[in-house]
Amino acid sequence: MADYITAEPLFDWEKGDFVIINGVPRLAVGKERIRNYTQKVLRTQLDRYKLYRGTGFGISTDKIIGKSVAQDYKQSEIRRNITEELLKDDSIISIENFSMKQEGTHLNISFTEITEYGAENIEEEI
Repeated sequence: MADYITAEPLFDWEKGDFVIINGVPRLAVGKERIRNYTQKVLRTQLDRYKLYRGTGFGISTDKIIGKSVAQDYKQSEIRRNITEELLKDDSIISIENFSMKQEGTHLNISFTEITEYGAENIEEEI
């Protein structure tokens, strides 16, 4: 467990904006911060947004999906790419039970995220 407290501004993914209360950004800590971070990783394609260009933050699933290579290779690369990016957060211990299904241009993924706060099942369309 980290010996420091980390916090980040909470983002409301449904509204597409930061959560502001009385003019002050609400900070996410603990499990909520990890959920926020996980959503940010899964929704941020590498180098797509100016804010993250050159930082190495994000996943490159859009580039992998478009390649003309074997489906097993694509799945392996996507799993590796997402897992490596999530594990950059010291509070995330491991990613288990990773599965995915491609439907057209959409990719449905599910996995169990093991964190210092316990396990959380994640299901997302990216």
